[in-house]
Amino acid sequence: MYMSDTFMLLDNKLKITPGIRREQIDLSYRNNLTGVQTRNPTTDWLPGLDVGYQASNQVFLFANTHKSMRPVQFTQITFAADLASEKAQNYEAGIRWAPTKSIDTTLTTFRFDFDNKLEFVNQSVGFRNLGKARHQGVETEFAWRPEQVLGLELKTAYTYVDTEQLSGQFVGKKLPLAAHHQLSQRVNYRSGSWNWNINGLYQSDSFSDGANTVTENASGSIGPIPSYTVWNSQVTHKSRWNDKKITTSLGINNLFDKDYYFRGVDYSQGRLPSPGRSALLTLQIDI
Repeated sequence: MYMSDTFMLLDNKLKITPGIRREQIDLSYRNNLTGVQTRNPTTDWLPGLDVGYQASNQVFLFANTHKSMRPVQFTQITFAADLASEKAQNYEAGIRWAPTKSIDTTLTTFRFDFDNKLEFVNQSVGFRNLGKARHQGVETEFAWRPEQVLGLELKTAYTYVDTEQLSGQFVGKKLPLAAHHQLSQRVNYRSGSWNWNINGLYQSDSFSDGANTVTENASGSIGPIPSYTVWNSQVTHKSRWNDKKITTSLGINNLFDKDYYFRGVDYSQGRLPSPGRSALLTLQIDI
């Protein structure tokens, strides 16, 4: 159940949107081999508040806070004992600035205060509620559409995240799978019925477990996750045939056939290599 309303003030320059959500989730699991049964009921009120202010034609200010909840997932409930749903109080504030018609910028700061944080500890322990934890950081985005080249858009985004476990066995450690730096680049060009784009993603190194283990174990399920950079590209063409819209696209993932890997959790253990270069051809007909 969800309810919200938006109030417009100061000649519609100020928007205030309070809302509240009621969630009730009941998960149950029974192991037919051992007879062990697990039940995870969760009920909570999740309020939120969004505030936006159009300071000028070029500047928009915003801030919001929301309470969120993530219920226990299937692999977590079967790979561990009784677990509690993860809850968090989320805060965000920022500014959108468009100094010209061809430039858009955004700067956002955020903080997430977690309670009963659900994380994969290691292969032998599985998932556990690590207790209180904190995510905080800043993200920026810059988009430029040069007037000299119609249809061209260049976009870059950067996110910095700092995490810390605030309670439990690994207090003071970083959260698993939380890279400090993430940088994305995108070049898109549209001309008539054609659209070309290429995008790249860089992600810095991170830890695979709550203990921040530096030395990889024998199975490869625990240890650092190295940084990586990957580039993808796609070309799309739109046409018509017998009054039907036809969209054809060719995408190439991992354009430069970069080797990198992740580490699996739940039922996927050890090093998981990334897919190599691959091509995907799609055809869509709207009838």
